[in-house]
Formats: sequence, structure tokens, C-alpha cells
Amino acid sequence: MPTSRHRSFSLACGLVVAATLSAQDGRLAGALAPMARAATNEATPARVVVSGRGYTATFAADGVRFARPLATHAAAMRWRATAVGRGAVMAELPPRAPQQAPGRVRYEHAAGEERYDVLAAGLEQSFVFTTLPPGDGDLVVRLAVATELPLQGAGPDGLCFGNDKSDAIVWGGVTGIAADGQRARGTITSDGVSIELRLPAAFVARAALPLVLDPLIGTNQLSSPFSSRPDLATFSDTDGTGWLVYDKLPTGSGSRRVWAQRLTETAGVGGPAFEVQFGCEKPAICSIPARGHFVVAYETGTGDIVGQSWDAFGAIHAFTYLESSTNNCVTPDLGGELTAVDDDVLCVFHNTTIDAIQAQQVTVSAAGVLTPASIVTLATAGTFNSYSRPRISKTGGQVGRYLITYENRNLLTSSTSIQAILVTRNLTVLDTLSLGAGDNQDVDGNGNEWVVAFERAGTAGDPDVVAVSLGWSTTSSTLTASPAVAVTALTNTDEMNPAVAWLGNSAIVGWERRAGPGSSDTDLFVKTIDGFTCAGCEPTQLLANTSYAENQLALAAAPGAGTSGRGLVAWRATTSGGSDSLLALGFVGDDGRGSSLVGACGTGGRTAVGCARVGNANFQVRLRSARPAALAWLVLSPATTQLGCGPCSLVADPFIGFLAGPLTTDAGGAAAQLLAIPNSASLGGATFIAQWIVAAAVGTGACTFLDTDFSNGLSVRID
Repeated sequence: MPTSRHRSFSLACGLVVAATLSAQDGRLAGALAPMARAATNEATPARVVVSGRGYTATFAADGVRFARPLATHAAAMRWRATAVGRGAVMAELPPRAPQQAPGRVRYEHAAGEERYDVLAAGLEQSFVFTTLPPGDGDLVVRLAVATELPLQGAGPDGLCFGNDKSDAIVWGGVTGIAADGQRARGTITSDGVSIELRLPAAFVARAALPLVLDPLIGTNQLSSPFSSRPDLATFSDTDGTGWLVYDKLPTGSGSRRVWAQRLTETAGVGGPAFEVQFGCEKPAICSIPARGHFVVAYETGTGDIVGQSWDAFGAIHAFTYLESSTNNCVTPDLGGELTAVDDDVLCVFHNTTIDAIQAQQVTVSAAGVLTPASIVTLATAGTFNSYSRPRISKTGGQVGRYLITYENRNLLTSSTSIQAILVTRNLTVLDTLSLGAGDNQDVDGNGNEWVVAFERAGTAGDPDVVAVSLGWSTTSSTLTASPAVAVTALTNTDEMNPAVAWLGNSAIVGWERRAGPGSSDTDLFVKTIDGFTCAGCEPTQLLANTSYAENQLALAAAPGAGTSGRGLVAWRATTSGGSDSLLALGFVGDDGRGSSLVGACGTGGRTAVGCARVGNANFQVRLRSARPAALAWLVLSPATTQLGCGPCSLVADPFIGFLAGPLTTDAGGAAAQLLAIPNSASLGGATFIAQWIVAAAVGTGACTFLDTDFSNGLSVRID
């Protein structure tokens, strides 16, 4: 079942926590990022004192003191850099007097310069090396630490010191930045009395100088009353890193702000949260691996859509108006990239002035500059209809096809249906479909298959959560949809506001359930389903259940989730007194793993599986986008072979396995072979190879010897 990584996410340090913001937070007039907010500075001959939002820092020859004066308990920490070196060769750093420059305090050492840039969110600590210390190992900086705050959370992406969630002091992860812009992640470790910052030897050896070692130190003030609308994006499948964006209305303020927080599944909070934009709301986020950037879009409150980007390390870039006409445009959503070869984002939104669903392609440069293309109108409402709430799949998969959905309300009957539009990454419309009655939908997929989850009235009139699977046939150039399947449908219980993320061999769906009629108590649930039939894959799991409201669920799977099944989930929790918190966890879908071993040849199509897990009596090996109305055989084997035939390669070994079929593909080139997996624990972790052989007319097959085409070969692991 989906495994919640409670231990990985240190809630004691407030992965996403409620906190009271200082009065300064209400007066950020037009600033675009924490760096744009002025911090106060005061200097004396012996020391330098600075302050930002919720902290003060004092610099002296004996080190730096960082304190949170508004914390409920004494929250302070003192440190001093004591040694630097490479490998086992370390040199001591004697005390130095601080020197002040505008927005920066620095210490000059023989080995380099120790800098502290003063930001509203915290101190940006960096060590600048114009020459490298002697040695040939990792580049290491050691700091002595004195604090009464216990070390609550530690990992490669950050440290958290604090008694509870309101008193935490956070050190973000380490980044190495070479003079030519090359970057590498480092590590940060602590035993409670010292901190060690480290960059890997291989990166250091080739880095252009000067080389910067760069963590961020700050508070963990993230969520305040009236925080809402979280959205998630993941970036790295290797470390599970993601970003959470949300908007909030700080106490005493009349304007919402968009905030961002880096998360990791191994260390929880990856540094302090930062303010993205003032006076904006309803953010959406996606990632662009080719550029190493995240992109966020949000409403300005004046009818415009604005975009902004930052890199994986949190360096924010200037905003760009994506839509700034006299029209009123709202509810943006973003589709990012899965591949490392394209640098475009798709932004979809609702133009309420002309009642149309519109979209535009946005190019992201290496420097994080956004360049929007012309706006494309995808659908315009008729006289008796009204459109709203467009959503787009979180990526276009390897092939760059995105599914966009939106709500279509009939103004005469007040009924609402879900409409779907399939587009390329260049916004060429491929096909459209109506998915039937429903609203409050979400969508995700892999560029070939998608799952749309939405609300639909049940037999008792109460809302249920249903899901539809959609697939694209490259053979027939058509988009097809399965019948709607109930994900959860309890009688006289409101199940609503679903979210969905594609995991590779399944999809994970989450939803809210109201405790009873008229109740304000809502709980959260998640469940994995087959991405091709929407049938249940794993049992429903309770995610959050308290005596108050949990809602506004957001899901995001790690890129390459077909081999990991990992992701992040975030939601809002509201107490009876109206206090809000944003919470998050990592998850793993135990749904089997599938990885392609060899490509298809001719019109052999694509091998696909869903929910390869012990006890799945409905497990099927599928063929998609093959030659239509053709005979097809499935080859299954416990090990690989290499049998070549012209441009084709058969990796499933028919001599040690078996052959199933023939089946006949449909008009879209699809077929499916039932292969029930027994309920035997001994099968957990077992692997097999699956590949299809598709018949062709005489003389037309890519494998001319057999007059056949081959699908890709897939290695499947059973969970």
C-alpha cells in the first residue's frame, strides 16, 4: 500500500508548520522575493548586528549569534568557522573581526572569505575560495556550535535545531557553485556541537575558481493563519526533492502572498521558506529538468497571470507577465517537462472575459528567464455554457503529450461535465473528449496514458470520487477513455476534491471525506489504482484523521516514478479555532516496477503493465499503439536473451519462457493478456521479461524473416 514516510519527514521541526509572523511581514510593498526586502543593519567597532523577518544576528570576532526573539522559548545559536581543508588535511581558522558591506557581513581568512548575505528569510552563508586548500579529498568547512536547541532533524539536505515547531532554526543544504556556473550538491552533518559542510572531491577538482560553498540559515516560519491552495512539484528522482508553493493572508494584512518551501523525503524541510510574490494567490508549480529550474504561475488579483522561476537550490529570478491584456484571466495550472531535452512549460488558464480555456507555451532559459509565446484559445463556451477550472497533466512524459481538462457548466440545467483536450508540447490539439458528468477534477499521466479523477453524484445524491483512464493511440491518432470507475463511493458520505499523480505502473488518488452531514470535520484518504482500468490496486489508506478539517490535498510523483513509485503529498489542516498548518509526507506506491530494455521496431507498439503486485488476480500485460487488427503474441520469460532480426531485437526468451496468444489488436492497436499473480509472498521481488510479437503482411514487417514487428521489451518486478 502507499507507504507514508513519517520518519523521513520530521514534523517535530515542522516540515510545514504554523507560526506567527512578525509585524514586518505585513509591509512588503511590491517586493518580488525575500532578497528584495530591506533588512536593518547596525554597526559598532567590535560587532555588527543585523535583523530580518523573525531573527536577529550578531557578528563578532568570536563568531556569529543567531536568535529568534519572537520564539516562545529561548531560540538562539552561536557558531564560528574553526577549520577548513581537503580530505584529511585540515587547517585551523583563527578568530577574525567582522567587516560590513551593504547587505553583507564577511570574515577574511587566509583560505578564503566567509560571507553572510543578509536576507529577510535568513542569512545566506557562503565560503568563497579563490585558491583551493592543500589536499585532494572533499572540500570541508567545520564550525563549532553552541546552542540549547536540540538537533531534531538531520540529513543531506538540511539540519533542524529546535524544541518544537515554533522555535526551530534551520540550516539548508550545501551547494557548490563554480565560477562557470557548474553546481553540485554537498552534504551538511552535525553532532549537536559542531557542523561540517562538505563538497565532493570530484566536483572540487574540476571546479573553475572562485568556488563558492553555500548553505542558507534561517527560521522555519512557513504557514500562518489563512494559508491555503498548496501545490507541489518534484524535481529529482534520486533524492525525492520537491517544492511546495501556497498562498496565505497574514494576520492584519489585506493581501495574499505566494510562498515556497523546498522539501525532501529524506530530511523534511530543505531550508527556510521564502516569499515569492506579494499581492498574488492561487499558485501552480512545475519543474524543467533541462534547465534545473522550477516555474510557478499565479494570479495577480487584477486579472493577469504572472510567471516566475527559481533553480533547484532556491535562487529566485525576475517575474514575467504571461497574460496581461485587458481580459480577466484566473486559475492558472502548469505542465512541466519530464525529459532533459526540452525547456518549455505549458500554462493553461481560464479567460473569464470571453469565457474560454486558453494556454501558452513558455520557454525557460538557462538563466531562468521566462519567454511566453502567443496565447492559444483551446475552447470557447457557447451561449448556454460556462467553462472553468482548467487542469493539465504535470508533465507530458517522454513524448510531450499533455492532457488538459476543464469543467463545462450547462446554464440551463446547472449540470456540470468534464471535458478533455489532448495537446502536444507545442499546443497542437490532437483530440478532444467528454468524460461525462462531474466537477472538481484533477489529471496526471505519462504522455501515453492518463487518469482523471473527479466528483460525481452517487446513487444517494452525495458526491463520490470516480476516475477515468484515457489512452492515446499513435496508430489511429485517437484518444479513448474507459468507463468511469468509483474510487470511493460510500452511501450518505461526502467524498470530494480529489487529487491524482501518475506513478508509472499505477496512479495514486487522494480525496477528502466529510465526517457526517453538515460536519466541518473532513479527513483525507489515498489509494493507488490501475492506470489502465482505474480498478483498485492497493487498499485505501487513511492519510490524516483529526477532529478538525484536513483538506486542499496536493500530490506529485517523482520524475521517473515508473521505477521508483515515490512522491510527495501535502495538505492543509485547520483547527476549530481557525489556525492553519500545511503538512506534507513522502509516499511509496508498492505497485511493481517496469523498465524498458529495448525499443520497438516497425509498428510493434508499446508493452505496458499496471499494478504488478502479489495477489492481483486482474493483472494484465498490455499492448498499445501497435498495428491495428493484427495477430499478436506475448512472450514471457524469467531472463533476457538477444535474438536479432533486422532492426528488431527480441529480449524476452521464448525458449525458457512461454508464448501466449494469438490475440487480435483492436482498431487502436491495443490488446491485453490476463496474467493473474498468485497471492504468494515468495513472488515479491520476482522479475520477468515481457514483449509482444505483432504479425504484419507478407514483406512489410520490420523483421522480414518472420514478417512481424516487435514491441519494446519490458522488465517487470512484482511487489
